[in-house]
Amino acid sequence: MQVSTRKKRRVCIVDVTGRLTLAEGEEQLRESLSVLLKAGERRFVFNLNGLSVIDSAGVGEIVACYQKAAESAAVIKIALKADGLVRHVFKFTGLENALEVFDEEKDAIASF
Repeated sequence: MQVSTRKKRRVCIVDVTGRLTLAEGEEQLRESLSVLLKAGERRFVFNLNGLSVIDSAGVGEIVACYQKAAESAAVIKIALKADGLVRHVFKFTGLENALEVFDEEKDAIASF
């Protein structure tokens, strides 16, 4: 898994690519979030369009990031294309209804 960040309209975009799984070092996402929170960032869009696979550990990592953000008065929104395996996992686990998920990154940014 690879994590990179960029800024757009006062929102920190966290691009996650590859595989968000137990075997792929899923804690990297939470560690990246911790660094950004310490730097004062509070508005995030997790762009998951580059993910090819997510397992239960990856789902747990997304939930852990939401909890960590909430503890710091930060907000995370998800950009995730409407079709594909990762979106299916979000639907199956109920994350799609529990979190703010947008089909397009631009819509997630505009929602702030």
